[in-house]
Amino acid sequence: MISGVNGFTSATPADDWEHALITGNGRQGALVYGGPHALAITFSHERLFLPLVPPLDPPNTARILPELRSLLYGGAYQQAADRVTALATQENPDYTELRQIDPLVPSATLTFHPLTSDSPYFRECDFTSGLVTQGWPSLTQEVFASRPDDVIAIRLTGDVSGILTLSPPEDAPIESTPTITGAFTLRLNTPIYQVECHVTAQGGHLWTTGTRLEIRSATSVTITARTTTATDPLSTSTPPPPARFDELLTRHAPIHGDLFHRSHLQLNPHQATARAEETDRSRPPQTIARAEEADGDLFDRSRHLKATARAEEAHGDLFDRSRHLKATARAEEAHGDLFDRPGLRQITVNAERTLAQGGEELIETLYAAGRYAIISSVGDLPPTLQGVWSGTSHPAWQSGYTIDGNLQSAVAALLSTGTPELLLPVFDLFDAFLPDFRANAHRLYGCRGILTPVHLSTHGRQNHFTPRWCQTFWTAGAAWLSRLYFDYYSHTLDTHFLHTRALPFMTEAATFYEDFLDPQGNFVPSYSPENAPPGETAQAAINATMDLAAVRDLLTNLRRVDPHPRWETLARRLPAYRIAPTGELAEWAWDIKDNHAHRHASHLYPFWYEPDSHLAEAGALAVQKRLEWWRSAESDEMAFGLVQIGLAAAGLGMTAEADEALTLLSTRYWRPNLVSTHNRDAIFNVDICGGTPALIAAMLLRSTHEGHIDLLPACPWPSGEATGLLARAGIGLDRLAWSPKRIEATLTARETITATINGQEAHLPAGTPIDLRF
Repeated sequence: MISGVNGFTSATPADDWEHALITGNGRQGALVYGGPHALAITFSHERLFLPLVPPLDPPNTARILPELRSLLYGGAYQQAADRVTALATQENPDYTELRQIDPLVPSATLTFHPLTSDSPYFRECDFTSGLVTQGWPSLTQEVFASRPDDVIAIRLTGDVSGILTLSPPEDAPIESTPTITGAFTLRLNTPIYQVECHVTAQGGHLWTTGTRLEIRSATSVTITARTTTATDPLSTSTPPPPARFDELLTRHAPIHGDLFHRSHLQLNPHQATARAEETDRSRPPQTIARAEEADGDLFDRSRHLKATARAEEAHGDLFDRSRHLKATARAEEAHGDLFDRPGLRQITVNAERTLAQGGEELIETLYAAGRYAIISSVGDLPPTLQGVWSGTSHPAWQSGYTIDGNLQSAVAALLSTGTPELLLPVFDLFDAFLPDFRANAHRLYGCRGILTPVHLSTHGRQNHFTPRWCQTFWTAGAAWLSRLYFDYYSHTLDTHFLHTRALPFMTEAATFYEDFLDPQGNFVPSYSPENAPPGETAQAAINATMDLAAVRDLLTNLRRVDPHPRWETLARRLPAYRIAPTGELAEWAWDIKDNHAHRHASHLYPFWYEPDSHLAEAGALAVQKRLEWWRSAESDEMAFGLVQIGLAAAGLGMTAEADEALTLLSTRYWRPNLVSTHNRDAIFNVDICGGTPALIAAMLLRSTHEGHIDLLPACPWPSGEATGLLARAGIGLDRLAWSPKRIEATLTARETITATINGQEAHLPAGTPIDLRF
């Protein structure tokens, strides 16, 4: 068994939230940062969207649709976009200013100001439990977000002397009242949310001075924190449980660990084993002790006890042996056979060194780090642009859900890396907004069915557009989301989900296009996300390839599960793709010149999921055209555009291009906290935390709904091993190992199927692991 990378260490202090370590349970998030001067934790909640402006009815552009189409057919793209804005402001003056969605904001920051500090500063993140740690030799702060107890659990150990404060975010535009009770509970009350921190201490003295909690000479301080919001249907007024830190961690670790351990990656496994041994030798004794205490279920017990002895020797009376051994015993009792598993290695990397060196270790690390971030930010809702975390009341793009590419990138690996249940919150979010989507379709175009906006957070109405960013013209959203609904079914074979959730959504999405296509079968208006034809300021267009591809994909999937004649009729109405004079798949199936110097690559949609082999040659040229621009210094923004290119390259079997896209992703857009950024070293953003492992998985596994599987379709690594991948047709790739001489695979099908694996037929009985060699 392999374990891949399971965490990292770092010596880089973080003075601001953008460089913080992250931990989250999907509902509650914590950004952990600071240095010797102060240790800070900024809290957030998945439903804490600050209400800015109420939603409006979308503009009634259905009544001017003939006029808009006349302008677009005449090449007056800017005038068509201007006409929409003019009508909107005429109908409702509130459209005069750009309507923003409600932003995801932080709830509060808990700060410990130590009386004294030491060096060296260190910080760590354990992917297997979500435990993050920072401090120095005489003081350690540990933090994790508990899934079963829905709290942020915090523990300070060592010489705990200082001041603890709970304060509102610095730029908070909402009134708040901090208080502290005689029972040492810090509270922050606002009209829309509350934060409560329950504090207990071992040893020393605690007293209050105003809203500050003074702590002197404690050996351990435990804090349980929770943010509750008025909009949370599961919100409770029950205070955070004053449980022991170890007890909370013991309940939480198996749940989080199960999700994280679903899939692992090792490239060149022999070197990985050597790295694990080097890591064990190089990590400080106290670091080993903390990690093993948190993750005892994953460790060989004899090594675990030796580390305990080393830590006791290093820390003396600061290390409570009885507490440590009791925690170990509880973990053993809870996890049973997870102890002493042969061949399981606990690999922890140094973030700064790994980022600087690059190579295979970096790919392994980002596969794990990306999965960790997305797992930690999926709760009742899917990850926003910033996951479940926010450190400012003015986040980039409001940190909502952007569905012309960002959200799809963030959740792209949830199915392929074996955590399909984490995709369900995506469907919960969009199903809740169906009434707004229907209103969009009716008012914007007079159509039945559903039409999604580009940006949303607390409602689904299309309110966000300008004459340049003419997003009312983007109609591909529901078709693209339908692929996620279908893929969930294809990977899980959950027929109840298919009939009660996927088919209803897909049917409404397709119904819109029955009404929307004009008499010539064209998409007018149309919009290829954020790209404009050369020489045009507006992004308005006709027949964006993305529109054609997403709808064609939707109809293909509908005919697989609901072979109604209406879907064949609609499919015949769709325009054909256009091949540019230079041979590549064009971005618009209209007489519009391509603009390859752009961050989005939406026209590569035909190759992201189940690649269209009929377009392979034109698609390959389109990949190369876009990739050429990404090699330039100009291409420093919107990292997930490389995910789009990489997924297309992997789908087409273009190993060199997929590898180049992955290399650019991995070397440009990650900080030492191992959270990705939107631009080069700018803007905390989790898009490629999902997109990077999705691309790696796509380079190892390609599949279709009918059970055609290609192993290593675009793999540049000479040897390696991956576990826990999931293919379409309900086929699990339990283990994939390869070397220059052979490929070994263990597959388990949910239902009996005769699949085609690397061109060879293989009978896979339901629920029975089958070992294959090639």
